[in-house]
Amino acid sequence: MVDRMKKNLATFSKRDRKRLLEIMKRIIDGDMHGLDIKKLKGRNLAFRVRKANFRIIFAKQQNGDIRIIAIERRSESTYK
Repeated sequence: MVDRMKKNLATFSKRDRKRLLEIMKRIIDGDMHGLDIKKLKGRNLAFRVRKANFRIIFAKQQNGDIRIIAIERRSESTYK
């Protein structure tokens, strides 16, 4: 995981961190059944997963790999 992601995750509570890591593992493993996923407008192959007030933004690569872009609390600047 990228250092920025680790630092970002460290700002959340232990309970939230555990929940977010479980969701990220599901995304990377391709087990997206039951997740609130939506394609982001104006972005090629970029999606977001919504869980409570958290957003995990990820992109599908051309080769099929998935890259986590951001993990943030929902705010006005989340998608910018």
